[in-house]
Amino acid sequence: MATSTVAPPSSGRRDAARRPVSRTRTQTGWLVGACAVAAVALTLLYYAVSVHLVAGNSDGATVVLEGKAMAQGNVALAGWRLSLDSFASIDVPFYALGVLLLGVRPALLHLVPAALAALVVATGAALAAAGHRRIAAGAGAASVVAILALPGPDLGFYLLQGPWHVGTALYCLVAFGFVAFRPTPWRAAAAAALLAAGMLGDLLTVALGSLPVLAAGLVAARSERRLRAAALPVLVALGAEILAVGGRLLEDAAGTFTLVNRNLPLSTHQLADNIGFVPRRVSALLGLGAIPADPASNGPSVAQWLHLPAVVLVVAAVLVATVRLVTRLVRPRQAPVAGTSLALLEDCLLFGLVADLAVFVVGAASNNPEYAKYLTPGVIFAVVLGGRLVAQMVAGSRARALGAAFVASALALVAGFAYDAAAGVDSVTQPAAALGTFLLAHHLRSGIGDYWSSSLVTVQTDGQVVVRPVALGYADKLRRDARQSAYDWYGGQRFQFFVCDLARPWRGVNVATAEATFGEPSTTYAVGSYRVLVWRRRVAVRLEVSTVHSPLQLYFR
Repeated sequence: MATSTVAPPSSGRRDAARRPVSRTRTQTGWLVGACAVAAVALTLLYYAVSVHLVAGNSDGATVVLEGKAMAQGNVALAGWRLSLDSFASIDVPFYALGVLLLGVRPALLHLVPAALAALVVATGAALAAAGHRRIAAGAGAASVVAILALPGPDLGFYLLQGPWHVGTALYCLVAFGFVAFRPTPWRAAAAAALLAAGMLGDLLTVALGSLPVLAAGLVAARSERRLRAAALPVLVALGAEILAVGGRLLEDAAGTFTLVNRNLPLSTHQLADNIGFVPRRVSALLGLGAIPADPASNGPSVAQWLHLPAVVLVVAAVLVATVRLVTRLVRPRQAPVAGTSLALLEDCLLFGLVADLAVFVVGAASNNPEYAKYLTPGVIFAVVLGGRLVAQMVAGSRARALGAAFVASALALVAGFAYDAAAGVDSVTQPAAALGTFLLAHHLRSGIGDYWSSSLVTVQTDGQVVVRPVALGYADKLRRDARQSAYDWYGGQRFQFFVCDLARPWRGVNVATAEATFGEPSTTYAVGSYRVLVWRRRVAVRLEVSTVHSPLQLYFR
């Protein structure tokens, strides 16, 4: 009998199975590599824009010095006194990494915010594309990139200045994605941990992240007529609160920074003003109009009008999301339908936007344009909603040309936005750099000064000149600044000089109070708008500060 050899049937199936798996891994590898390259490129682009727009200040410099302390082993920032937005668990680790890689450098004032903004754009684009395929996903992601990757002068000023709650928005966006898109217990735990970390570093995370997740979960329960739909979001929101409180208690027991008292005065007149500011400042952040901030510029009018489609898209997306939410509340369904989890994502974004607007209305204590920084997270959330609306419109259309048209339009707008980002304002200068050069030339290496003239000079000189902030204390005498400072900056230290900026007065810290505290100086220098006082002998700073640790007081005046 003739015999024949037949290959095992399983070998062909095994080879066939290997090819798709190998191809999938290759595609994933290429995608990860492309995203990494894009993130690096966007960070470098943002860095260039930040250097162009942002001079830097002591808010950012203080966080650089927090990062230095963390990089040197003081991970818990023991001995520091910080405000509720300490950013110790949000921005500071990024600055610590920067200090480890580069040392204390003024470049960190731009590089770290640029990296955080790039991560925000990448996350926002991913959320805009979530749940869609190919052209629809690309159109949604491209819309987010077109609006955020090349910001107008105002959005660039607030987006690329650290630490102004952009890292907080990043934590919230990632948490929203974990909660809404293919949720699992591990993703829920990660979302709760992120929100808890956000709350430990910036209390605004409660309003921008935790409460929106809770509210979105309750809406899901109502719209589906089953409590189970709210289980995961509610557990994430409440779990984040418990983790944050427990984490703070553990930090206190282990020895960490002190949260200092902060008063937030409110007036009905100011609340009314803030409500009136919302539409104008949000529109300006989207590129249409201008906020009278430093650097103040209306930019080319043609460039501003190029941002009109972005404003229209964002407004339309917010209205559509609002209508859908109200519809789900008024007409709940008997059973869950496809897209429920993605509706949860949009509800989180919408509630986050509303909460952010409320934070601005209540938190802006004056008409100072700097308070527009509170609106940046809400604008980011709204832009992601806009990207999701574009993706949905393309996915719902049978004409592939529509998706291509959206992508082409986004690319065309990018060209206009690039012009606006490059030509909207003149490059800024940093007067503190000239002051640092003067101090080095005169061998003045250790001093004290007003808040805006202190930590910034320390960073601008790569730490070669150390200037510590002081505040007006008892009997109108200068003492250690009770906020944004570390004990070892002052304890056992003596200082050569005092500096203040006449162009930017700071809460009674000036030449007169310095002379009243330390006596008449032997020499007084004028360096631009700065005044530098030098005594024959080094001076010491009183260390006593207020012992009131209530984290927040609200009162009406």
